[in-house]
Amino acid sequence: MSTIDEKELQKARLWKALDSNNLQTVILAARELFPGECIGYNLAGEQTIPDYIEELKDRIRDYCKEKKSEEVYGKMK
Repeated sequence: MSTIDEKELQKARLWKALDSNNLQTVILAARELFPGECIGYNLAGEQTIPDYIEELKDRIRDYCKEKKSEEVYGKMK
């Protein structure tokens, strides 16, 4: 697979995550962007699943904005 195909797949996964309310979908996209971090949901915590999903989506948006990934960030506006 070429680098262009990989970038297109990553963009598609990010778009899907940003449009999703599925915890697993959003976690997988966040793990791809932040491979050095332990990203998961602690069911014993005080944060609700919808709040955690939105927090991860915000981090993904911030990352795309920071990296000036117009292909992804442009869709979020």
